[in-house]
Amino acid sequence: MAPACSRVGAGAFYVLCRDAFKKQRWVRLGSTAEMTLEQSRDKARNVIRRLREGLEPHEMPAPKPDSVAKVVEEYFKRFVERRGLRSAAEKRRIFDRHILPVWADRPFTAIGRLDITRLCDAVEDKHGAWVADTVLVELSSLAHWYATRSDSYQPPFSDFGRHRTRRFPHPCSAISKPRQP
Repeated sequence: MAPACSRVGAGAFYVLCRDAFKKQRWVRLGSTAEMTLEQSRDKARNVIRRLREGLEPHEMPAPKPDSVAKVVEEYFKRFVERRGLRSAAEKRRIFDRHILPVWADRPFTAIGRLDITRLCDAVEDKHGAWVADTVLVELSSLAHWYATRSDSYQPPFSDFGRHRTRRFPHPCSAISKPRQP
């Protein structure tokens, strides 16, 4: 470990060692103003251990999940506007009026079936069943678009609406099967 000073500003602690691939690495530990010599030695031991195990010197912070507002903006930029959809204004209105006021700051991947059901129920109570179904369709479209761009995301409501009963019998159900001779 070596403390080093630049021409301008405070000094910094560095550690010099070889990694698992026998490459020499200089790793900055931190500023001398931020840590003491003992703290830098403890950090240097951890860095050396990680380098010898073939890992990066410092643990990378977990990426922050995308918020709903950010995913919606990407969706409009990369899908709706690129295709020039005639329904773009209506899609924007649905997101701005019913979805973003409630979920704008939430992580998109943290939204589950219960959240979707509660939102659709609230929209149905206030604006009617047709609007709630439209909100569900737009959320489904957004989630399936996001799933094509993510390795691990699975849309939480891929089978919503499949269990609804039909009001009218299916036209093919009236056709009788041909008789066997």
